[in-house]
Amino acid sequence: MVEDGLKPSKLRDPYPVETHIQSIRPIFLPTMTYGVETWTVMKKVHRLKVAQRAMERAMLGLSLLDRIPNVEIRN
Repeated sequence: MVEDGLKPSKLRDPYPVETHIQSIRPIFLPTMTYGVETWTVMKKVHRLKVAQRAMERAMLGLSLLDRIPNVEIRN
């Protein structure tokens, strides 16, 4: 069941993927940036955003080879 170009999650989970994404977005950056005061902020924030996108793709069962833009995944 591929809908809108997104593959279903490989894990059996009673909750839709959208619910997981909505719950992770407000938690992810604050958690990952805890203690960021000692980092070079701009470089680290970029790396964290890349990691967030990678986690979103992993949750959806997508890879970069699928060539689905980040904007499409997040909408």
